[in-house]
Amino acid sequence: MWILFFFLVSQALTEEWIWDGNKRGSGATRKALCICENYHETVWSGAVDKRSKHLTKDINFLNNMILRNIKILEVNVTKYEAGNIGVRVDGKGNGHNAERQIFGILHNNNNYFYKNAGSTCQISYCENGLFFITPKDEYGMYSAKVDDFEEIFYQKFVTNDMKFRLDKFSIDRNNFPLIICPYKNYVSIRSATNFIPYETNGIIFSNFQERQILLSGYPRSDDSDIFVCGYIKYEDGSQLTISYEIEIKDYYKIDSIKSISDFQHIWKCSEGEATTDYHYFIYSYNFEGNHKMSHILKDSVDKNKFYYNDTMYLYNEAYTKDLKNMVNGIRHGYVLNPIKPDCKWKLPQLKFKIRLVSPDGSKIFDSKDGIQIMDVREDMLNKDIYYKCKIVIEEATRHPFLSNYYDQVMEVLLVSRDDDGNKITILHL
Repeated sequence: MWILFFFLVSQALTEEWIWDGNKRGSGATRKALCICENYHETVWSGAVDKRSKHLTKDINFLNNMILRNIKILEVNVTKYEAGNIGVRVDGKGNGHNAERQIFGILHNNNNYFYKNAGSTCQISYCENGLFFITPKDEYGMYSAKVDDFEEIFYQKFVTNDMKFRLDKFSIDRNNFPLIICPYKNYVSIRSATNFIPYETNGIIFSNFQERQILLSGYPRSDDSDIFVCGYIKYEDGSQLTISYEIEIKDYYKIDSIKSISDFQHIWKCSEGEATTDYHYFIYSYNFEGNHKMSHILKDSVDKNKFYYNDTMYLYNEAYTKDLKNMVNGIRHGYVLNPIKPDCKWKLPQLKFKIRLVSPDGSKIFDSKDGIQIMDVREDMLNKDIYYKCKIVIEEATRHPFLSNYYDQVMEVLLVSRDDDGNKITILHL
């Protein structure tokens, strides 16, 4: 009897901390509008009701409540046109209950929750995931109980191809501009969503609080008309690509890029300038995958690898000063005009020599005119020893980032000729 009584009490207490969407919920009606410069156009409308899809996984909310069978509100923004600020989701019709909704944010330093009748998704931040209809205020969320919520739903921004083209920019030939992309903290940690940035190598000011990153925008492949910033991962396993639409002007006309004779000149556009005046990005065909551009910090340049014929892009820091000095970071409605590069430099040819090295990389001798003689010791006899030729950059002793400078454009081999005069590659001696 006592065992049965304890089981019933335990089950009752457990159920009190489960908010089940199959048993609760008053529904919600919403509409999405384009945040345009001079007007607000409705691009979608819909509702959360008994016919809505549900999340199949439980969500542990603030470690004091289980959210189960949460209804999904799919906000389809396919009709949104890139080049505007973003979209805003508001209540629709009478009694829409949006004025009582609370959702997770990261752009408010005082709280992780925000009570507002409208939510937005733009380059600055995206408010999605869990939404709560409750009479409580933001600070009451931490002590809220199951009965405090009239409705809980999961808001997903979607498009027909799951690629949200939030904004757009133009590329004039090969003049790749600096743009703002969402970064790690683009979505709230209380939203049950996650943002995965496509690129992590860019300019991140401290006031960005890892919500945005400055990248050089370029076509990552010939068959794509978008520049991907990253992906919103939803609780149901789906993901939405956040991107820019790109337009390339004079695609087949490439501006000539100046070559330089002195390697130190790559850090400034003209004589008399300080090297601290610029942001640096390097474009290289030698980087793996679709990541062709990398942000370079001059003070820690040895962490990178430079290659012959790479292109260095220089962007004047004066154009990013306002961004850097924003006290509370980038806020609602902010739009950055793409920043064009001030100049571009093609990395020059550097002096090098060919070196024969042993299997452990130690030097045997450097290439010279005439015959080279290699010492043969007794412990080298009757065994195969794999020697190889290596390109040695003279400046790499002072600048380690140049150590692989010719690796992707030149190959050197140890060769000889057979009795018929044919060239043969020697792998071991």
